[in-house]
Amino acid sequence: GSSNFGQVPLSAETKEILFLADNDGALSASRQKIEKVAEQLAFKGLKVSKVEPLEIKTDFNDVLKSQGVEAVKSLLQNQTLLQI
Repeated sequence: GSSNFGQVPLSAETKEILFLADNDGALSASRQKIEKVAEQLAFKGLKVSKVEPLEIKTDFNDVLKSQGVEAVKSLLQNQTLLQI
């Protein structure tokens, strides 16, 4: 869950973080948590990006189950990574 994002240990070699987020909507608690942690990580000098499914109220597992592996790959390859 998103409540533990700030607790994940990072090695000294970590330079970039990519969040594969649920699309719970613009005002969701999970999005706010990711943005808060992303700001903290960016302050430490990390490049932080986020990718999420296009449809609101979906996650990558929903996309995988309904559209297959290729749809997930397409999202990761074609969607612009959002710089946080």
